[in-house]
Amino acid sequence: MPVLPIDDRVRLLTGPVDSRFPYANAFFVDDEVRTLVDAGCDEAELRRLGRVDRVICTHYHLDHIRKVWMFPEAELWVPDVEAHVFRGGLDALARQVGLDAGWPATLPREPRPVKYSMRDQHEWRLSLRPPTHTYGDGAVIVCGETKIETIRMPGHTPGHTCPFFQKQNLLHLVDVDLAPMGPWYGGKDGDLEAFERSILRLLKFPATEFTTAHSTERIRGEAVRPKLEAYLAKIGERDEKIVACLRRLGPQPIEEVMRESIVFPAERQAQDDWIALWERNMITKHLDRLARNGRVRREAARFAAVA
Repeated sequence: MPVLPIDDRVRLLTGPVDSRFPYANAFFVDDEVRTLVDAGCDEAELRRLGRVDRVICTHYHLDHIRKVWMFPEAELWVPDVEAHVFRGGLDALARQVGLDAGWPATLPREPRPVKYSMRDQHEWRLSLRPPTHTYGDGAVIVCGETKIETIRMPGHTPGHTCPFFQKQNLLHLVDVDLAPMGPWYGGKDGDLEAFERSILRLLKFPATEFTTAHSTERIRGEAVRPKLEAYLAKIGERDEKIVACLRRLGPQPIEEVMRESIVFPAERQAQDDWIALWERNMITKHLDRLARNGRVRREAARFAAVA
């Protein structure tokens, strides 16, 4: 897979299929403390790195931590508000995401092909381990000449963090990924309004270069603005689709709204129960907000648009 040099110290490591899910870009800092930021890229490229002293995880999702197991001797740095997931393992993960408590027992112990979600990937078992260090918002992690500032941008998860490479003036947006589908806040811990606030903050961030987790594109300066604005607009568009659905169909339970493919196609939901869970969680967050704003009302187990 391509390795994209940022400068003589920092390299962007990509994954198959342009780092689209279930892969994710990583950064390697070849400095006094050899540092890997996220571990979801191409495994062969990670094997070529040699010594890795430190792994920094931007958040706990598997597409970002899946190869942490390759570096058992490295320091592991994680967001302070997500450290309990790494310490608590699969049971803590299930509680955090909103999974059935029996899910950990169903995980295989050998690799399986990834179809849609990553519900059955054995690397969940391998890569959740207690961190050696935690970091908060605004920490500066020193690798040598290279310094990485941790910019907390919650919404995707509570601890979702964008690493800012200070000398390079590069902000890695991670899972503010600018994908056409729009923002993902499908876990129990996702927060659509926090995501909106994060995007608004990012619109003002003065980096000269931006990258994301799931694309090999390097975005220069102000070119990121229309991309962030279009990405932000997707959240409001989902609100409008839900209201339009309830006006067209009348009062409906959430299961009927899910069939409208507001975020994920209904056929994909039927094929993978994690994707159905993500759809339910995201629609629930929208319905809650629409109810608070007086645009939707609850009628027992149904929701109706307010005229």
